[in-house]
Amino acid sequence: MDDGRLARYVIAPNRRIFAIALMMAGVVMLATSLVGQWLVGVLFVVGLFVGVVHATMSANAIKRFVDRDEDNKRAFALLSLLRLGYITAIVVVLVLAFHRAAIGAIAGLVVFHFLVVISRTAPALRELRKG
Repeated sequence: MDDGRLARYVIAPNRRIFAIALMMAGVVMLATSLVGQWLVGVLFVVGLFVGVVHATMSANAIKRFVDRDEDNKRAFALLSLLRLGYITAIVVVLVLAFHRAAIGAIAGLVVFHFLVVISRTAPALRELRKG
């Protein structure tokens, strides 16, 4: 993959996603505070933050993988699994610590990853339609 396509599909969408996540965090914090469930809002923001960290680490890993001349897919896959393990461990700790309110962290993580999927597939689909 050339550097232009790497920047277009991996690195550039992160800025837009981060801005959307920040706005969403503010709206969710306001909404959950108004209904008296501020802890759910805080944990939603924590879930978004974990998603941001994961997306940043993934983009850096992809960039390093593309920059290297060697084709070590096994190491790349193992590092991806390790990152997913970290995310799972963080969410499990939150669930054990905050019980029902931890649904906010899970929802934040899900929403963030949904934003990532949409932002990365939409430009690719537009390019495929062009031919």
